[in-house]
Amino acid sequence: MREVIEVRKTDLLDFLTKKGKILPDKIPSSADAKTIKDTAKQLAQLVHEICGDPNKALPISNELSGKMSLSEIIEKGGAVCRHRSLLYQVLAYEIGLNVRTVKGSTNGGNHAWNEIILPSGEIMIVDNMNPERANPFSRTYKDLEGNVRYNPMPFVTFIGGVK
Repeated sequence: MREVIEVRKTDLLDFLTKKGKILPDKIPSSADAKTIKDTAKQLAQLVHEICGDPNKALPISNELSGKMSLSEIIEKGGAVCRHRSLLYQVLAYEIGLNVRTVKGSTNGGNHAWNEIILPSGEIMIVDNMNPERANPFSRTYKDLEGNVRYNPMPFVTFIGGVK
């Protein structure tokens, strides 16, 4: 059986309120790249605070089947890359970021992450499972067909999950 993740935006926003978390301000359509990047980083920090240390995600996430809400998965401590990326996307839409979730692989394993598209066309990778490292581009991000996604990478910025 496949995992079905039910996303109810109002439930997620209520969940944030109960946890005492506040979304960053909405992005005006005229926002510059620095404002967008700063807000994207704030949102990555918020997702990290909500979901906790990615290295401590409970193994229930790989045993899930049937229908569960995203809020339930997060509350049980089982949020892995696909759940964190989905949460990031829902919250990013709520504050006006141009975001997409990407499914693929990195360093040999299935993975999901987000991309923020800046007005210039620059892509900002938001990987909520991989804390920032000295060289985050040591990871190879591939799409579902196995094609390297960011090569060359002159217009890519990386934000890892915040420690």
